[in-house]
Amino acid sequence: MLEVQTYLSRDGAENGYLLTDAASKTAVVVDPAMDVGALLADCRERGIDITAICLTHGHFDHIESVDALVAATQAALYIPEPDLPMLTSSRGNLSAFLGRAFTVTSPATPMADGDTVTFGEHAISYRLIGGHTPGSSALCVGDMAFCGDAVFADSIGRTDFPNGDYATLMRGIEAVILTMPDAMRLFPGHGQASTVGRIKQENPFLQ
Repeated sequence: MLEVQTYLSRDGAENGYLLTDAASKTAVVVDPAMDVGALLADCRERGIDITAICLTHGHFDHIESVDALVAATQAALYIPEPDLPMLTSSRGNLSAFLGRAFTVTSPATPMADGDTVTFGEHAISYRLIGGHTPGSSALCVGDMAFCGDAVFADSIGRTDFPNGDYATLMRGIEAVILTMPDAMRLFPGHGQASTVGRIKQENPFLQ
């Protein structure tokens, strides 16, 4: 059984996720920007061991708590290969433009389309979408896809940032997201969860 818990960032704007394999009590964190202290306290109380951190892309608001979480858990870090340079560039991850430049110092394993991260009885598959960032990806496991900032319940990711490309994003959404079963649950980097079937009907950018 796979359990999912949402943790909001400190400003409440970004969704981070804790995916727990109930049988083994091992977990993966997706896009950590949350209060690491609160996350770790919850995990200690439930006897959960965080073994991996998976990033959907390299923008600052999805990686803010990476170093703190790695230091506390020794978890392995994974990121889509095209976005790997963003971890070590404050301009690349956009934090430099907000007056609080930072980089990630923890070593990361680059992931190509189709690569997987296993924990317990589950495997997270990286599916490259692109467009929002060069490596923007959906992380798929079971009937769930953690889609970062590629697509939202009623919108799509911005493409006006450096290295963004609208045509690439739309092709990626069509090829990766819209070919998933309608019942596939979508967990975005911002806002409410949805399903593939629902965004096909309700997302104005996909009509």
